[in-house]
Amino acid sequence: MLRLPRRSGQGGAYNYPAPPLAQTRLPQEAFKTIVRAGPNEMPAYPEPVLSDRELADIYAFVRSLPGPRPARDIPLLNVTAPKEAPAGSRHE
Repeated sequence: MLRLPRRSGQGGAYNYPAPPLAQTRLPQEAFKTIVRAGPNEMPAYPEPVLSDRELADIYAFVRSLPGPRPARDIPLLNVTAPKEAPAGSRHE
């Protein structure tokens, strides 16, 4: 079974901000238009290069990727700072 990094489809920034694609709400026809046109620095993928069936498979894969996790589910973001000892209780 193919294991993908947890970040797959979460967006990023190379030459410009890239939106997350995981669990995209973009309709399949809009997705197809973007792939066929190749906006910004993205190359266009016409039908002789990428069939409609292959494009539909890619769309289904992208829709199946897990979306971003809520911050409460990321342990590092939920670490509480240690409480300070009351004044005068420190051993010096």
